[in-house]
Amino acid sequence: MARGSGGYCYRFKVYAGKEDPVNEVQPVLQAVGADNPSMSASEKMVLYLLSPLLHKGYHVYTDNWYSSLRLYLYLLEKQTLACGTVRENRGIPMELHGVKPGPGASTALCGDGKIVATKYHSTKMVHLLSTVHGHTEAAIRDRRRRGINKRPAVSTMYNGNMGGVDKQDQLIHPYDCARKSMKWTKKLFFHFFQVAAVNAFILSKTGDNSSQTFLSVLESVICSWLWPDNVPAVEENKIDDEVRLTARHFMFSIPATPSKANPQKACRVCTKKHQIRRDVRFHCPFCPSKPALCYPQCFMDYHTKFIYWQ
Repeated sequence: MARGSGGYCYRFKVYAGKEDPVNEVQPVLQAVGADNPSMSASEKMVLYLLSPLLHKGYHVYTDNWYSSLRLYLYLLEKQTLACGTVRENRGIPMELHGVKPGPGASTALCGDGKIVATKYHSTKMVHLLSTVHGHTEAAIRDRRRRGINKRPAVSTMYNGNMGGVDKQDQLIHPYDCARKSMKWTKKLFFHFFQVAAVNAFILSKTGDNSSQTFLSVLESVICSWLWPDNVPAVEENKIDDEVRLTARHFMFSIPATPSKANPQKACRVCTKKHQIRRDVRFHCPFCPSKPALCYPQCFMDYHTKFIYWQ
């Protein structure tokens, strides 16, 4: 993404256990000239996922399961910069092993002007490698101690760009349709269907659509399948559309007012469906807008049909 982590899933590979041969990714890596026999399985997986983006100047952020000095230097040769946390035994120079910066402090070592190793004492000791950033620090406010601390820029950028997976999970979780199944392929299919929906939602949040929610996008997709010839517009602020088809509803007389003992209102279905005004004395108080409805046909149509005017 151009600005931080938007949660867009660009490429994935399903992990099928240790028996899943890593050689499966070899043809892809060889085709793009990114095959390196000395790489570990986790490093090869990074190269596999990045293979269409190599030699294009992209920046990639990885956690300590994938990061290593060998991988970062190899990506640098492929004109791809990288940054991430790293385990101490996978690329941190020996000169930094015995260094113990105080709370909020950091120390760094630059190698050949290409890569920077940083050791930062946050809530715990954090090790980072980067071919993107040098070693610069910025002042940040310590909320606990009410003071000012310095944080390495590499740590700030890493935290700002590593939330993509969390962002996508946050969007999917409230509407997750995955259920336990005897067939794992079924659960996987529905999960990646929702991943595709999140991708479409992220791409659609531009211009006039920037205020729409993920739920409204899902509703629009569902409506396009149910009514392919005439898709009704799903208005986010129209709460009735979310309630009238799901909650329980009953018919009541419109309550009297100081000026009218037997008030009447125009039937909503007749007004929209037949373009006529038919005043009735009954309404549904369980819908947010409390629409007036003829009994029984209009009442039934309004609470059972999304497009009740057809």
